[in-house]
Amino acid sequence: MIRFFVVACLALAACEPASQQTSQVAARSRGLSQPISGILVMDEQGGTLFPCPDQAAQRLADPSSLLRTDAANFAVGSTIWIQGQAAQGGGDTLWLEKLDQTSTSWWEAPCTMVKAIQGLGNEPGWELRIEPPKAILLRTQYGMVEAEFPFIFPAKQGSSWVYDVTVNAGENPDRLQISWEESPCQDNMAGNDFPYRVEVQWNDTLLTGCGRPLPPAKSGRE
Repeated sequence: MIRFFVVACLALAACEPASQQTSQVAARSRGLSQPISGILVMDEQGGTLFPCPDQAAQRLADPSSLLRTDAANFAVGSTIWIQGQAAQGGGDTLWLEKLDQTSTSWWEAPCTMVKAIQGLGNEPGWELRIEPPKAILLRTQYGMVEAEFPFIFPAKQGSSWVYDVTVNAGENPDRLQISWEESPCQDNMAGNDFPYRVEVQWNDTLLTGCGRPLPPAKSGRE
């Protein structure tokens, strides 16, 4: 009887704890490990990863709770910059396997989606300032009218980065839509050259102009 039980355990792995069996099955189902880097918006299961260089967002699972250790204990809802290794899991989900570097200063990541941008236009004069992680600021009528919106991550649509943010949702919503792309642009009055084309739709007002990286000295307001 004892001999039969030992043989059965070896053949069926019935002597291993269920959690260990599950872990081994999960490991066998993963793809090859690959380097990852990007901005992670965390939730209970891991989070949404915005990879850099800029690619489509992916789910990142954290089965080993690497993001909640003594060395890296990040709360649900945190936004962080990470570098490490992950394997392809089921569907489009990546499985975090190793953490090499983390930072809560995600806005300093080398990702286009968190670039600080300044947009400028004429007739009437306007200025747009996208300032991660603080805010998106729009000034029109030569600075006489100002509107501030919370920073959000943009979506990639073709060659453009698109922001769509609404505040005061309800009877009087205030909506700001921004589209910018890396394309040569020339100021229609001064003739200055810029690397970006910018279009802003603020409620019923359409503004078009040019843009550039926000100068370091202006990358945040006091």
